[in-house]
Amino acid sequence: MKIKLISIFIILPYILSAQQSKVDSVLKILNNHSKDSIEVKALNWLAADAENKNTALALKYYIEAIKISETYSIGSWTISSYTRLAYKLTGLGQNDSARLYLEKASNLLKNYKKKDKLLYGFYNASGILNKNTGHYEESLKNYKSISELGENIIGKENIAGNFLNIANIYTKQSKLLLAQENLYKALKIFEELKNETGIAFCFNGLGIQFYDQKNYKKAEYYLEKALLIKKKIGNKKTLSIGYNGLGVLYMDQKKYSLALENINQSIAIAEEFKMKDRICEGLINQGMVYHFQNKQNEAFNSYDKAKILAQELQNDNYLSKINLELSNLFNDQIKKDNVFSSLLKGLNHAKQAKNLDFEKTAHYKLANLYYNDGQFKNAFEAYRNFHQLYDSLEGSAVKLKLYELEAKYENQKKETEIQLLKKDQQIQFTISQKQKIIQIAILSILGLVISASFLFFRWFQIINKTKRKLEIEKIRNNIAQDLHDDIGSTLSTIKIISKMASQKSLNEIEKNNFSLIENFSGKMLETMMDIIWSINPNKDTADEVIIHMKEFAAEILEPKDIIYHFSETGNFENLKMSILLRKNLFLIFKEALNNAAKYSKCSEIYIDLTLLSGKLSLLIRDNGEGFDYQKIKMGNGLKNMKERATLLNGDFEIKTKYQAGTQIFFSTNIT
Repeated sequence: MKIKLISIFIILPYILSAQQSKVDSVLKILNNHSKDSIEVKALNWLAADAENKNTALALKYYIEAIKISETYSIGSWTISSYTRLAYKLTGLGQNDSARLYLEKASNLLKNYKKKDKLLYGFYNASGILNKNTGHYEESLKNYKSISELGENIIGKENIAGNFLNIANIYTKQSKLLLAQENLYKALKIFEELKNETGIAFCFNGLGIQFYDQKNYKKAEYYLEKALLIKKKIGNKKTLSIGYNGLGVLYMDQKKYSLALENINQSIAIAEEFKMKDRICEGLINQGMVYHFQNKQNEAFNSYDKAKILAQELQNDNYLSKINLELSNLFNDQIKKDNVFSSLLKGLNHAKQAKNLDFEKTAHYKLANLYYNDGQFKNAFEAYRNFHQLYDSLEGSAVKLKLYELEAKYENQKKETEIQLLKKDQQIQFTISQKQKIIQIAILSILGLVISASFLFFRWFQIINKTKRKLEIEKIRNNIAQDLHDDIGSTLSTIKIISKMASQKSLNEIEKNNFSLIENFSGKMLETMMDIIWSINPNKDTADEVIIHMKEFAAEILEPKDIIYHFSETGNFENLKMSILLRKNLFLIFKEALNNAAKYSKCSEIYIDLTLLSGKLSLLIRDNGEGFDYQKIKMGNGLKNMKERATLLNGDFEIKTKYQAGTQIFFSTNIT
């Protein structure tokens, strides 16, 4: 039976990728000699960076970190440095030194409270050490302890890596069903995370599983896929495992040249990175190929080199395999004693390593050897042990379960692909919807820009209109002031002088002339005051108009003892009136009151000003003599009132009857 090539996947929390610039930055931290956790962290980082480039330098950094941690009692980093160095030493085959540092870490962890993340590094390094020294049960306990820490502590990716490590141990113990279950658990998570390195290791493990089942086609498929991924991501160190796996596969198919080519490549890479366990496995497989090629001296040489490494590594698994293969060589040379000795040593190491597959092979070979030697009782015992192990390892129920696991994985994979397809369709639909939303958004933004531009234009118009209005109001105010101060005062002076002159001893003609001047200048002054009032911007409100109307009513009616009633209906507060409305409304009102006071012989007048639903109405009623509207020729006063109403787009109506009073009605819209 050929050695099983097992993939080892270790998720290192320590390995950090960095460019030279970052290395230089970290080296600057060391130059400060701070002797604190920052310097220790920097040393650990540099050691991790150097691991795959310069092993001696990596060890130097780890040891410096430990010295500082121990000297200055930097708790967590002391533990971390111990476990990191132990992991590195294990890879170099220095297992005793690795165990010493792990014991130091264990002693510190006992008294450390916040240790969950530190425990992960400790259990991981311990698991590797126990696996490499053939203590599979202890290694399994370490990895199961990692599982108990949970995803929140170690992360999903490390959970997957731990499943892979557990699968590796079960494979070592020939518990294929448990191994495959954990492989598929790891593969599922790595595929979710799109972690190509993890997927490659899983494919490598599956290749070994199918190799053990003699399904060489599938074994080659998965091993080739694993190798391609590792080449793609440039992980040269792990290529050793891939080449070794293909070498074993080709050897089983008697393609010895291809087998040797791949195994030699594996050994070369393992030597480059000083991976003693990988070198040992490669040498054992190399010896097997030489044996099949009848190159017995080369085979013995490969096994002797492998035996030295296996003893250094204290690995019963490798020692068992070497002794089993040596028994085959000795058997070919008809060296019975050496064959018995090698088989018994191989069986003993297999039992210590709890490698059921190697134990089964040893029992089978011993049974044949005892039978040929006439030791039938021993042969019977050996055959019975062989069949018990065979039934547990290769029984039909186990194979059926393994195929069932593979089928479940493939179905799950197809379901995942269907879900991904549906997801892609959903994404396309979402993209389409987003494009529609973007189009709508663009149109909306365009609409907003157009609206904003229009609003800005309107705002600009309003601002300009307001400015013009303010300028006009300023001009109106200046005109009103100038008229009042200059022309108004001049007319007042003329009126006063004319009145004074008419009172002097003058003839009748002169008196009449001065009296006319006084009357005309008075009328001109009155008209001028109306004009000043109408253009004054301070008089634009309805309240000011009403006050002015009341003042005029009092001025003209009270001297004639005419009783008047002025009423307002509606909300006139803060109502602005244009110059045109104010002027013409007041002049209609003034003309109506003048006519009533002069001609109606009334004793009472009712004035009603109404604002209702945007409509302004003025109603003036008297109890005078009235007149026949059809018989009286329309004078300038009545004609002017009607024209002013028309100018305001309003209605004007006169109702009168002889001896029944007069009613004048005016209305216009002001909104």
